[in-house]
Amino acid sequence: MDFSVIIASRNRPALLLQAIQSVLVQTHASVEIVVVNDGSDGDNVAAYQKLDNELPDRVRFFNMPQVSNGHGQSFGINRGAEISTGKYVCFLDDDDFWTDPNHLERAFKCLQADPTAEVYLSNQIAYKNDIALPGPIWLEPVAKIARMRGARKVHDALVIIVDDLIKCGSHCHFNTTIVSRDLFQRIKGLDQFIRYENDRDFYLRYLDKATGILYYPGFVSHHRVPDTTQKENSSTRTTFLEKMFYRTYIYNKARLFSTRKEIRRFAAIGQGYTLRVIASDLISAGRIGDAFSFAREALAVRFGIKWLLYCCYIGVKTLFRFRIFK
Repeated sequence: MDFSVIIASRNRPALLLQAIQSVLVQTHASVEIVVVNDGSDGDNVAAYQKLDNELPDRVRFFNMPQVSNGHGQSFGINRGAEISTGKYVCFLDDDDFWTDPNHLERAFKCLQADPTAEVYLSNQIAYKNDIALPGPIWLEPVAKIARMRGARKVHDALVIIVDDLIKCGSHCHFNTTIVSRDLFQRIKGLDQFIRYENDRDFYLRYLDKATGILYYPGFVSHHRVPDTTQKENSSTRTTFLEKMFYRTYIYNKARLFSTRKEIRRFAAIGQGYTLRVIASDLISAGRIGDAFSFAREALAVRFGIKWLLYCCYIGVKTLFRFRIFK
């Protein structure tokens, strides 16, 4: 088996079917689909069973026990990877779908032509209420960065280096990521603690260990931006400060454990920025003392004159408030 497509899903059978169908129409034949049903409940139980009964044999369902809020996408993807057999592991969100039926055929051709490549990345378009959002959002600038460096081509893909991706300043979404099974196992899959931006954490860790990376600048996927009024998505169930907490955790990991200095440097910049965002949000909430603590931490991670002056300003406000309430 060449490709295993892992789809972690919970309580979205109709959208899941669209995602599966976009894989079934791929022109590359050696593909299996592993759907990890993360404890769907209510009427969805029967709907998932119906899909399992009616879809082709190369679509396999694995049902996890029902727990409050589910086990999480990271857990589901790891479980799906464990029971899959493909040489390469792909991912697809259950509410998104691939738009290019030649995606896997192109990827396989490129990966076979470069034996050192363990990662194949591409692009997608984000839609909110069926309206395409302007980019760049993910890796769109990478092609220009790589070409200016003189990157060579392997069929339709560019051979890129980690520095190309770091200069881009963003990360690759799961929908447009393919990694070798060997690399997935070496980095021990996804961090199951993370419920928000687990793709960012995964991205930094596989970049740190990959022997070779290919990038196709075309668009192969349709991504639905989560509806903030709904709580069916890990992004919309997570509060703003919880999201920032996960992000600081991700960047701390990268700073501590990455072997590549460019990734550690990138993580430090991201960490400093995230801590500043937390401090600003805490000020808006009236938590001046907590804001001062995070502002100082941000200054320690990434020094800047403007931020130093801002820290002094928050410090004065903290002292003033302390004296008022003393």
